[in-house]
Amino acid sequence: MKHHLLPIATVLVLAIAGCTGITHKINVRYAPVEQSPLATLKPATVLIQVEDQRPAEERGYVSKWEGGPLDPTHRFVTRESPVEILRSALRQEFQRNGHRVVDMPSAEVEININIVLQRFIGAVVGADKMAQIQAEVSVRKVRATEAATPFPVAGTYKTHYVGIALITADPSNELALAMQDFVKNLALDSRFLETFEQR
Repeated sequence: MKHHLLPIATVLVLAIAGCTGITHKINVRYAPVEQSPLATLKPATVLIQVEDQRPAEERGYVSKWEGGPLDPTHRFVTRESPVEILRSALRQEFQRNGHRVVDMPSAEVEININIVLQRFIGAVVGADKMAQIQAEVSVRKVRATEAATPFPVAGTYKTHYVGIALITADPSNELALAMQDFVKNLALDSRFLETFEQR
């Protein structure tokens, strides 16, 4: 009888683990873009504000993965919030390219950059591993009389593994590279550049 109980107990443990899942805390470290268009713009004092408007179901993790029907669900959460990660990446990029970034509204601010974060997510699909960052961005000169018109900006990264066994579900590297793409696309957007150039 005891020999039959062991497999049943093992299945029950796996089933419970599958229901509860496992949470992993990860660090997403941004690496600056080597040649940024921001360096070509006249230096400015900017205020960067990021608002979290991600779907409710994506606010509890930045990626989740299941190896199989009896495997637990692995959820990956960032040690810092995605809002802070993105704000820090933008601050780093602007400062590195000669601009000054402040944390609070003040008389020194020349340009307001408001970002509504819509997605900050990684995924493993088959042998593909990917990450996506989406936001609506508003860029406005402080002295402008008209309200800024929001425009979409996205950053993506995708890689394909030849051997699926080589895939690690941790999305931190893919998210960091998607952020690079996001910052590059923002800096190249004509609506963003126009605001800086018209000062």
